[in-house]
Amino acid sequence: MMRWTSPVRGQWKKKGCDKLSAFTDAVVVPWRSSSSLAQKAARMRYEFDRVRLTHEADQQSYELLLYYTGVKCRQYNVASSCAREAFQLMIPISKLMITTLFQSAALSASAENLDNCWDILMSSGIPITPDFAAKLLECVHQKGGSEESFLSVFQAIAHLGVFDDCLDKTVEILLAKMRTKEGLQWFFDWSRQHHLSLNEYDVKLGLQAAGRASDCEIIEHFFYDILPEAVPGSQLTVHHYTWLFLAYAAASSIEGCTSAFHAMKQSVSLSFHVQTAIRWITAVPLNEPGALQLMTDIANLCKSNFSDDDTNGRLNETLSRRSKLIISNVWSMPDQFEKFIY
Repeated sequence: MMRWTSPVRGQWKKKGCDKLSAFTDAVVVPWRSSSSLAQKAARMRYEFDRVRLTHEADQQSYELLLYYTGVKCRQYNVASSCAREAFQLMIPISKLMITTLFQSAALSASAENLDNCWDILMSSGIPITPDFAAKLLECVHQKGGSEESFLSVFQAIAHLGVFDDCLDKTVEILLAKMRTKEGLQWFFDWSRQHHLSLNEYDVKLGLQAAGRASDCEIIEHFFYDILPEAVPGSQLTVHHYTWLFLAYAAASSIEGCTSAFHAMKQSVSLSFHVQTAIRWITAVPLNEPGALQLMTDIANLCKSNFSDDDTNGRLNETLSRRSKLIISNVWSMPDQFEKFIY
């Protein structure tokens, strides 16, 4: 795949694309102007058409045009019209054009644009392999597409049976994107439909997703119902409890963090090293009553296991820094002062 990050620094010549220099100028010169993104894209389109009067455009020139108008300028309508023009000129639609359009559609946050991308993909004749499908989903994910948009693309691809032979990888793709209770519920329904058993890494991703969704019920479901079945011998370690603690912290649940701490303390406290303790202390949500007490308890547990000057110094320094942040937060909202003190 050719990279477009800096198309004027010689890679055209390296690829044997000297003839593209005119098309390169047609998009790069407007990009460097001080105009708005919409004006830049319109100017690129005009200059590109002007160059086409004397030069024959090919697949790579359109790939460049789509990237600059659709991704850098975020003008999906311009990019999609360029893609349709290429199709009409009998220029093959490449995978790079398609992924560029999906990125642009994700940036536009428009379900209609994603549907339009899908129509272009279906008419292109490009085979949708699992790897290419994963790439399309990653494009939507990386460019900030909504969970709803992500699922619409996923369902359209899954309907073709593309993921049937690589469900494990598909689970990772889905859980990495989920960030709402509705999305996670959809995932559970989908996993039951395919009779999937989640592994340890899946549970870790699921806990992260549940934390993003601020859903403590789903956090508990992943940890207490699914994880024991995924861990050989159901032997939970401090790493597993760290996943749980961080999920509750992401959900800003001091109660959940406290329960995770006590659960860990009862089972694997001897493995609670200083680096893990600092990670937990740093993750404690500060805007909740009980934060200071929980951080102190975490530090004290670690000190009881490893009582040396280095451990004590690192923990005390972390506690001091986090305590100052709590004090700063309390003073910034005096109406909440009593809630933190009592």
